[in-house]
Amino acid sequence: MIYSVYENVINNVDSVRDWLDELKGGSERAKRKQRKAQGHNNPFLSVFNNTPEDEFEAMYQEKNACESTGLDILPLFDVTDETIKMKLESGRGSTFFLRSEKRSEQELLEVIIDVLFYDETERVVLLEDPLVRLLIPNPPGKYKFTIVSAMGIVTEGRRGRELSAAFARLKVRRGVDTIRADTGTARSFEYNASKIEEAINEAVNIYKKPYGMLGYSQGCANILMAESSLLSGSPTQQKLLCTDNCKLVSRQLLFSAANGSMHGEASNTKAQKLIVMCEDALKYHQGYFSRAFISSTLDFLNGMMDSAPVQRFFGGAHSMLPDGVKAFWREAQHLPNVPTCVLRGVLEEHTTPESLEMTCSLLTKQSGSGLHDSQVHVYDAVGHPIYTKNRNGKILEACDMGGSIQRTHHWSPLEEEVDFLRTTRDENMCTFDCAKDRHVFPWVDVNARFGIIRYEDHD
Repeated sequence: MIYSVYENVINNVDSVRDWLDELKGGSERAKRKQRKAQGHNNPFLSVFNNTPEDEFEAMYQEKNACESTGLDILPLFDVTDETIKMKLESGRGSTFFLRSEKRSEQELLEVIIDVLFYDETERVVLLEDPLVRLLIPNPPGKYKFTIVSAMGIVTEGRRGRELSAAFARLKVRRGVDTIRADTGTARSFEYNASKIEEAINEAVNIYKKPYGMLGYSQGCANILMAESSLLSGSPTQQKLLCTDNCKLVSRQLLFSAANGSMHGEASNTKAQKLIVMCEDALKYHQGYFSRAFISSTLDFLNGMMDSAPVQRFFGGAHSMLPDGVKAFWREAQHLPNVPTCVLRGVLEEHTTPESLEMTCSLLTKQSGSGLHDSQVHVYDAVGHPIYTKNRNGKILEACDMGGSIQRTHHWSPLEEEVDFLRTTRDENMCTFDCAKDRHVFPWVDVNARFGIIRYEDHD
């Protein structure tokens, strides 16, 4: 993961440098606020109002105060006159990555770890790991591997553009092809699993290589459902999973909603309360309307509720509710010895898109915890069932490789799809300009490093 982001910085891929500088600036602001809340005794530390001139001047004064008074406090960052000038001219929260060519490998590595990962304990472990310090890339060559992807509950299926640039770069460098499953928005597990099965069949017949399944959000439950359907299906279906030259070898779960979301459970409770409230209100007005009008209204509502679009929507929504998730995990069957990688995130003030602020606050209020990415909590976004204990759950738990929690949001794989929601603040904070490669490259490379994915010329 760290090497993937480091490589994006060195090669200046997309807007990764801008994004990391904004992450660094936001992280530094959060640290200063925390120090102020703890009563830091610095006469020059004032309340920042997000205007660049005041903030940079205060940063400069803080550094001078530490140096002149001999306080045993290391500055949170090095500040020079040149740095302040560059920040004012560029409008960045930091200019560390703007001048990446002038930084050493270890400097870049340390700051990437500091701004990318959320948990301090995990950051310390990574910084102290000598293998991380070496930044060893995989040997060059093409992988004998295909990706079958399934995106979230809102998707354009096969026409989707999620992570398209990352998939294209992976194709050029490693020869890995990607097939998008034609899943639908708010459709049932069974429907989306059937579309993923079609994509798997296509991948096996066209490319004749081992493959991995990549799921995003609700797509994680869909790929797990597809695997379960194939494993419990006919011999022909089982061959799609277990044939030596064309088998499932790995899973990648991005912000997995396979364990459900508090949004679903809270919406279920709210819907029941809404029905009761509507019934009480309509009963009061019943005497003011004719029987014919009431009958026509009821017929209209029944017809609308029985329509195919509404039924499809409710079928898809059921997959987000506790009962739907429990039913899925109770019956699911999955292959052992297939490693599962996950990517989890936690939102902070400087990583929250403006369009997700209300959703983020809702989830925090409903669950009582802020450790989430606006859709799912970090303790739910894992590669195995949490609330259903059975033999299959133990199999998946043994396959789950885990993943460090990152400072990011649930929509980080999206870019073109959220252009209409992008605000000026989002553009200034580079909220959607994150390193897209980290959603795909680390998963593929780590499986190749340990021989799960083989090179084309090693057969």
